[in-house]
Order: sequence, then C-alpha cells, then structure tokens
Amino acid sequence: MLELSLEKRDLTLWQILGPDAPVAMEAADVFIPDVMNAVSNAQGFIARTGVDEFIFQINELTLSEQKLCWVYRRADCTLALQGEGWREVMAQVCHQDFSDVGKDNWLMLSAAGINIWCLGLSDGLLIGCDPSVGEYFSKTLKEIVGEINDKTFSDKG
Repeated sequence: MLELSLEKRDLTLWQILGPDAPVAMEAADVFIPDVMNAVSNAQGFIARTGVDEFIFQINELTLSEQKLCWVYRRADCTLALQGEGWREVMAQVCHQDFSDVGKDNWLMLSAAGINIWCLGLSDGLLIGCDPSVGEYFSKTLKEIVGEINDKTFSDKG
C-alpha cells in the first residue's frame, strides 16, 4: 500500500491562447490533445483547455511566432496528491466523482470553494490553483491527508 502524500511541486507552467495557438503548438511538433484532454510524458504535459488555448509544462518547447496567439507564464500553485486514498481526499472537498479518473485525464472544477485544474497521474493527481489561494488549499488537503493516514495507520495496529 502506497502511503497517501501531498507534495508541493515547483513547475514552470505556460498558457498559450488565441486563434493561432493550435498552429503554434503543431509547429512545435508535439502531440495536441482534444479539448479538455491532456497528454504527458517524461518532458511534461500539455492540456487543451479550450479550442484555442493550452496550459503546458514542457521542457525545451520552441514555439513558432504566430500573429494571433499569446504566450503567458503562469504562477499556479501546483500540488501532487498521490497514493491510495487520493480519491477519498478529493471526495471531502469536491463534488466530482473521481472513480474513473486516471492518467492524463484533465479536469477543471471547484474544490474547497476555489477553482482548480487536475491532471490524472498514474497514482493520483497533479492539482493547480491560483497562487493567492494556494496556501489555503494546500493546508486544507494536508489536514485531510493527515487524517486519512492516521486512520489507516490506526486501523492496521
């Protein structure tokens, strides 16, 4: 059994949007997911958050210059929630049914009263939110993770 963990991740995230954003991404020779889907590999991930917009974390991605697209650096607070019980944690803060969420699934939703995005990992979620509420959200999830880990430990003893 993999212990439930919550870890802050320091990721360099980017957003590209505008009518030519898909053209710029295609020219970068990366796989482009369908709307509201994501792909990940050893280099990072690309999530398509709309027809003409993407959030990505890819090392060494070179985008071609396009007249009608804009690239911004994002400052999201990013957390990795991993291990058995991650779905139980999310059930305590969110209405979403995570039973079918797996690797590379992409969600944008509300949890603990704030807007978040989630990327499915092989054993949990990568979660991002606005940095202004990152400390609150991190603390909320840490408390729940601690309670579940304590319960799991005491149930074994």
